[in-house]
Formats: sequence, structure tokens, C-alpha cells
Amino acid sequence: QRRVRGGTISTQDKARECEQCPAGHTTYLPDTSKCYGPELDANWFGTHVSRFTQTPDLGGHKMFLTGFSAKLGDWELYSKDYYRALRTTVAHGKFFNTARIQSIKPIITNKFCYSPRDLGRSYTGYRSKTVSGKTCQAWSSQTPHKHNFGLQHPELVPTCTRRNTDFYGADIASFTNVPNILDCAKKCAKNSRCKALTYNRVGKKCWIKIRVGGSGSASSHSQADSIDISCVTGSQGNYCRNPDNHPGGPWCYTTDPNTRWETCDIPKCSQDVDCYVDEGQNYMGSVSVTESGQTCDNWPGESNNYCRNEKGSNIHKPYCWYRGYKRTCKIDKCNQDCGDPRSGMWGRFMGLNTGNCMDPAGTGNNANLQLNRCIAPHRGDHVFRMDSQGYIRNKNTNLCVNVAGNRDRNCNTNLNMYMCQMYSTTDQRWQIEWSSFDDCAFRIRNKATNLCVDSPGNSNPGANANLIQCTCETHPSSDHWFYFIPTEDRICKYTQHSGKYLPHMVDHQTVYASLMSAQQACSRLGDLCAGVTRSGNSDNHSLRKSSTLVNSPSGEISWLKGDCVDEKYHPFKQEFM
Repeated sequence: QRRVRGGTISTQDKARECEQCPAGHTTYLPDTSKCYGPELDANWFGTHVSRFTQTPDLGGHKMFLTGFSAKLGDWELYSKDYYRALRTTVAHGKFFNTARIQSIKPIITNKFCYSPRDLGRSYTGYRSKTVSGKTCQAWSSQTPHKHNFGLQHPELVPTCTRRNTDFYGADIASFTNVPNILDCAKKCAKNSRCKALTYNRVGKKCWIKIRVGGSGSASSHSQADSIDISCVTGSQGNYCRNPDNHPGGPWCYTTDPNTRWETCDIPKCSQDVDCYVDEGQNYMGSVSVTESGQTCDNWPGESNNYCRNEKGSNIHKPYCWYRGYKRTCKIDKCNQDCGDPRSGMWGRFMGLNTGNCMDPAGTGNNANLQLNRCIAPHRGDHVFRMDSQGYIRNKNTNLCVNVAGNRDRNCNTNLNMYMCQMYSTTDQRWQIEWSSFDDCAFRIRNKATNLCVDSPGNSNPGANANLIQCTCETHPSSDHWFYFIPTEDRICKYTQHSGKYLPHMVDHQTVYASLMSAQQACSRLGDLCAGVTRSGNSDNHSLRKSSTLVNSPSGEISWLKGDCVDEKYHPFKQEFM
């Protein structure tokens, strides 16, 4: 739909420093020193404390925080550090009253910048100011500017939930022979008094209502064998959206009677954010293609075909309908928390089942290597780097992880820190072996002794547990499994080469639907990855070992990795415009 003339299109420029912000965040001119992103407030026994950002371990605060308010964005709260044991999800604007939360993470789904891929159609953020600073008019309102976007795009108007009975509140009108929920929503959008609606699938009946909430019993319009669907109008409020694929990105009608509409002051995403976390129940992106490349059919009774995954579907990732069958979609899983120690970046080795980090018990030769509580923010003696030969060097001491005794092959031999020994028969070189049950978990095997890093006793030792080597174990509950948590990020430049491919796929890597996700993963793998090749047939992107460009007979395209810069992770001062 074309809007009347007189609208203003943003001429924003993306700051060069955008590339230094983590996925889902962005900087914006004129202040490029800040990253715009989510905010979470916490209560210290009823007293408001400063805003948090994504935090793997709340440290000493976690014993005293009694509640969390999602001020910007949707948040996941975890009962254990480093995003383990999901406790709950707190939606934007909601409060969750609980204690014993140890780590927090925002759900990044096009909320703080918009994806250039779909011109911001999938933007679900909370910006409600235009490029000139005007306040947006609510999509459910016809004042001061009349429009029919609520009618043509009902997704701007209702948020629907299934209930056994309908909302409280008096009916404005009722309608029969209404074919689907969207037609019911259109009737609500036409009436300025309508604040909610109820649709009965079996009877094809629609009721539009004057308010949400109220006292007394709910007046049920249900039949015994029906499911009512109730919707709250104005669910998108006055947030910027792009329902008609406007080339300028998200926009809105303004509350200024003299300015009908303007685009909004929202940066383009500097990194790809169209991915899903966990099993994709919170995915709100714009992908509408199956894994085999077919365009999805519209959802039954709806006018969109975007991939989704509702709770209880028993499907492991977002899916859609295609010719009457559910088909999983071509979407990457967000892998921002899955580190690879072989990358050569600094980071922590954290026990999968203990939640504790590798920690030298001292600063000199022969200091025991222990598992200890991870300190937030990270301390240098908790940070290690594994090089291409397999040496694991500590950042503070510059010593290497060592087997006590010369190439001792006995189980239960202690591990300690010792001066790095650069000769072929040393027992200081290690190799990573990935698990079959968790994409991010691995065990650490010594190349000389053939034994694995182990914590004595059960898999949940207390602090200061000395690490040993022992026969490698495979079961998921073993304390041989670790995660690598990078304490820095790597940003690399890429050059495109059409009609070329790079030989040899990187081990333990999948293919990626999006180029940005593939390049981000390749950058974080260091010397293990030389570039990315896109298939000429499936459009999948794979990570490649070799930097030698080879002519492709099938129209492949490659991106060769160039110069890289390591950026230290830190708690960004995050703001939202």
C-alpha cells in the first residue's frame, strides 16, 4: 500500500563501530561509543538497583536479588550460571518476582535493530519515535490520521491467546458466519471502541468487546466442543513496524496532525539476528522457507507463512506448513554462547555439570589446577588460551596445563601449571573431543597419556577441587565434559569471489542458512576456518579449511577471510533510543 506524499525517509548512516557490538546490538551516530540493546532492572529486597546487561554470572549480587523487570526486550532467567537451567522468560514490560537467579540473557529477535534482509518486516522492537523525533500513532487508532492498516494487516492489531472462556467485559457487537480469526480482527479494527475480541472456531462466531478485564464472572460464548480465541487490540501499540515492506525500513503514522507518517530512527542490524534459541518458541523472524527450499504455505486461517514453533509442538526448531504437512525451516540456531577452544581466543573452561571454572591454585610452577567458582567479571587466572599445537596457557601466569610427573599414564595423577615445554614428547599438549549429546560440550584428552581432564569424585564437587587425569568417559553426567566461554570476540573482514569454492569443510561444523551467521562462526574459529563457500544448488553456507580458491562448475560463491581484530568482551553500557 502506498502512503500519501509528505512522509520523511531516514538518511541515517551506520557507524563503523557497529561491527564491534555483539549480535543483536548496534551503535548509532553521533555517539558510536555505546551499544544499543536490552535492559533488565532488578530489585535488591525491594530497592531498585542499576540496570543489568547479558550476564553469565551475577556474582555476589545473586543472593540478594528478589525480582526482575524487563524494561527493554524479552529476557531469559536461569537458575544456574552460564545460562543453564532456564527458570522463566520475562516479556518486555513484565515483572518476575523470584530469587536465586544466577545468570540472565536477553532474547535477541530483531528487537534493537532491523534486518536489511526483509527491510524490517520482522522487526519486533519497542521504538516508537520517528526519525525527526515525533511520537508514533497507535496502529489501533484512527486519530489524528485515518488508515486501514489495521484492516489490511491484522497482525498489527491483535495478540491472540487460546482460552476456555472469553475475556471479561461487555460485548459491543456479535457476528455470525465469520470464516476466521483475522476477519473477526478486521471487524474489531473498524470499531474505535473495540479493545478485545473473542472468536469461536466451531460456531464461526465473533464478539468484539468494549474492554479487557472487569469484575464478575466471565460470560462464556463457548460451546462444549469449541476453543475460544481471545485477542487484545493494540498489541503492537504505537511501535514502529514495516507491514508493507517499505524500502526505508520500519515506519509509523505520527501523532502530529501535520505529518501523516515517517520512517523511524532504527539502525540496521550490523550482524545477522534471524536465528532461533533453544527450540525456537520465541522465534519471530521472517524466514518462510523449508529446509528443502520450498516456500511455506500460509498458516491455517491466517495470512502469513512465517516459520514458528509453539510450545508443546514436539518439533525441535521453527517449522511451517507445506502441502498439508509440517516441515522444519531453513533457519540457523543462534550459536553465540558456543565457544571453541581451538580458535586461539582467550576464554574460560567451565565444567558442564559442575558450573565451576578451571583455576590455578597459585602463580608459580607446580601450582595445582583446580575447579573453582567462576568469578564475575572474569579474573585473569580463570582465563586460558589453547594454541594450534594443543598447549593450554594461562593468561595471568603464562604457564601451561601440565601432567604432574613425566608423561605419567596413571589415572588420578594430578594436573598442575608448569613452564611451557616446547618439545615433541611433552605431556602438555591436549586435544578437544566433542560430545554426541551437546553441540557445545567437549572433553580434553592428553596427547601423550591418552587420558582426560577429570574432577575426582562425583560430578558436583565443591570449590577448590584439584583436577586429575583419568580414563575418558562418555556418559553425559560425567565431569569430563566442559564448555569454552570466550572472554573476547573476533571480527574479520571477508572478500567475495564468485564462481569459486574453498576445499575441505571444517570439522564439527554444520551448514548455515545465512551468510552473516557463517562468517561470524568462521571468525570465531580462528585459524581453523579460512572462509565460507555458498553452494550453487541449495544456497547453504559451509565453513572451509583451505584458503585456496578453486574454479566452481556449479556457480558457487566464496568469501575468503582476511584481517581480524579481537575485541574484549565487557558489560556494554547499553541504551535504547
